[in-house]
Amino acid sequence: METHSNTESIESEVIENGIRLALEQIAALSSRKSPEGQPNPETLAFHNIEHTKSVIRRFEKIIEILKREEINVGSERVIQIGKLGAAFHDTIQDFTESKETEPKTVNGNPNPYTGYQKIVRKRTTITNEKASADQAIAYMHKVNQSKPATFNLNDERVIRAQIDMTVPSFYSKAGTVIQPNLDRNSQSSVIERALALADLGTAGVENPEVFIAEGDAIFREENLDISDAINTLKLGTSISDKYKTYYKHRMLEWSKFQPVFATGRKNLLDKEIKYFTQTVQDILKKEIFNRFDDSIEATKAVALKRENMTFEEIAKDMGYQID
Repeated sequence: METHSNTESIESEVIENGIRLALEQIAALSSRKSPEGQPNPETLAFHNIEHTKSVIRRFEKIIEILKREEINVGSERVIQIGKLGAAFHDTIQDFTESKETEPKTVNGNPNPYTGYQKIVRKRTTITNEKASADQAIAYMHKVNQSKPATFNLNDERVIRAQIDMTVPSFYSKAGTVIQPNLDRNSQSSVIERALALADLGTAGVENPEVFIAEGDAIFREENLDISDAINTLKLGTSISDKYKTYYKHRMLEWSKFQPVFATGRKNLLDKEIKYFTQTVQDILKKEIFNRFDDSIEATKAVALKRENMTFEEIAKDMGYQID
């Protein structure tokens, strides 16, 4: 039987077909319905095709710049597997609906919204990433049925390790999201780490407008009660003034949190790239992750602007289809 080494490249068509399949699977994820049974446009406002395409692009940017600087990032085959991993890293988006009641106090101060209940999305992290890697490996197995030994066990190991790196966790001390496995696995390769850095890299890599738009999209995706309420407006219902005030409060708090999030990402970068050589660290900070300050200042300006908006105005500004 024909076998392939761990360095021999894979037919580009095979990789592109895998990427296409991953994007199709993301697009086909079941839409969550509103209480009235209508499609909810905010179901995957963030974890959608555009996010995956952005991660692939940032992954490629990291690899290309390192290659340009003559840094050994691995064989062309490993890079191909890395790109496939970037495409499949979020193909599973299972979640639960969490009903949360506002507490009596917030940071020691009376909470004017005590007793209000919100419904938010809680993604089943770890299992989502494992299942996403399973889908990528299932694609590899299917390819091998028609083109024997195209993929091997090392390819499977790389793609699973890559996607495992992207498992997120909120780190309250830094006010941002981290990837714990990025710090735990000191022996991981450049390719494996590049996907994790690309996944959470928006604030440092992209124009501030992109970071702002992604932050708004995550809010719309996670705050299920608000998107349901706005979705029912199209059916002629209304939102009470007290809930408009409550929803606006949450939108403002989120907007004010975005500079904190970006600052946390900036402050953690050194820790997240510490296992690279000093040369690679310097390249990453100078050539790729150089937009943090821009993102921080831009999100501060947006939060300030939104202070004086009505509920309808801030909703539109955050991307809700409110008309």
